[in-house]
Amino acid sequence: MGELFDRYDEAPLKSKDIRIGERYPEIFISETDEVLCYIGVCTGSLQEPPSTFCSYPYNMQGKHSIDKKLAPHIRGFLRLKNGCIFLDDYVDNQFHEDQLYKKIKAGVHFPYPDTYYGIMRSYDDEDKDLTHAIFGLTCYELNAVLEAYAKVLGVHTPYLVYPKLTRSGRANNYCELTDLWIPVQFPYIAFENSSYAYSHISLWGFIRHVQLLKAGKQNSVIELALKKAGLDQQIMDRLFSLDGPLPFKSKATRSTFM
Repeated sequence: MGELFDRYDEAPLKSKDIRIGERYPEIFISETDEVLCYIGVCTGSLQEPPSTFCSYPYNMQGKHSIDKKLAPHIRGFLRLKNGCIFLDDYVDNQFHEDQLYKKIKAGVHFPYPDTYYGIMRSYDDEDKDLTHAIFGLTCYELNAVLEAYAKVLGVHTPYLVYPKLTRSGRANNYCELTDLWIPVQFPYIAFENSSYAYSHISLWGFIRHVQLLKAGKQNSVIELALKKAGLDQQIMDRLFSLDGPLPFKSKATRSTFM
């Protein structure tokens, strides 16, 4: 079994025996150490983005996603990986029905009312391995990247730092680079005050933007500049190695909810 899979005491379940739970989020680890974090479901009748904190529709609880009566109404489950929200099958899909999974007893701390996020095993115990798998970078690591970036390409003074980590407590937003959905209370990057250009950049949009500046080059200008600005090499290595969902997975964008 996988190293991460073996670390948790939860009883393993076959994929085909797992049923839709009562609330979001749900976190599973496969026997090959793939981490699945579901934060919602997109149904055929959905006309606006769902809340990440609502229950599953009552008619789904305790059922299989591949149920013949239920499946036609499901457009996909909203899954979070490396800070990117995309549509995926539920863990009980028929292609992995005999694969083992553990459902992890952990919560997703979204940045409200502050800007801290992470996967929490308890109130003050962050599971950094799960945070890495689900958000890409821990909150501390992302803030370190933003500080170094601000010193190189942004604004960094004792009174003002841009880009910065923030969130909205009232409204859904969309990434100005990727059109990815940014849910209420979900972390995102602001390069300017709200209503100005590039004031809403998704985590995945920012990660891809910085990766593009490197563009696969060894000892690239951006890498050397971030290092000179004080960014730890281990954090930088993680930043440039992050990948997104598989190409055939649909990202949750504005058009997803139309």
